[in-house]
Amino acid sequence: MENKSIREIISVIFKAVTLAMGVAVVVLSCLGSLDVQTAVTLLGIGLACAGAAMLVLAGVAVFLCGSNRENFNGSRVKNPDAYLLDIERMNGTDLHTLELCEGDVLQIEFKTEKGDLYMEIKAPDGTSLYRGNGKETTEFTVNIRESGVYTIVVEARHAKGTIHVQLAGGINE
Repeated sequence: MENKSIREIISVIFKAVTLAMGVAVVVLSCLGSLDVQTAVTLLGIGLACAGAAMLVLAGVAVFLCGSNRENFNGSRVKNPDAYLLDIERMNGTDLHTLELCEGDVLQIEFKTEKGDLYMEIKAPDGTSLYRGNGKETTEFTVNIRESGVYTIVVEARHAKGTIHVQLAGGINE
């Protein structure tokens, strides 16, 4: 978001300089105190800034339409006792929260078939219970030691795979 704001500010500055150079040429010309060389210089600066503003906007368009845009193709289920992603293609970040009790057990299936998938399960205090990429251990359990809201964060880049996090004894059991 900050980068977008900086780009917008830069674009506005270039547009303002473009306008200022045009206004300066008109005003100085009306006052009769503008020679040709100064007029060409001022208009050249304005034209260069107009071009730069267009390049900044084109950069934003490429950024927004680029290959790293967030998208999801597949099946996504977010329930109070489960978070199930069957990913055909995913770019970006997704998250889900589960309210869990001390003694609960999460059953996890996490497989990365293509691209990069990363999952982190965070405890209520923000500490990480699990971090991984779904390429080593693909089926495991996580024991819950304190009651509270747990956050599951999934980040993907050109990814295909499966992430099933569910409360033991929950759905599909």
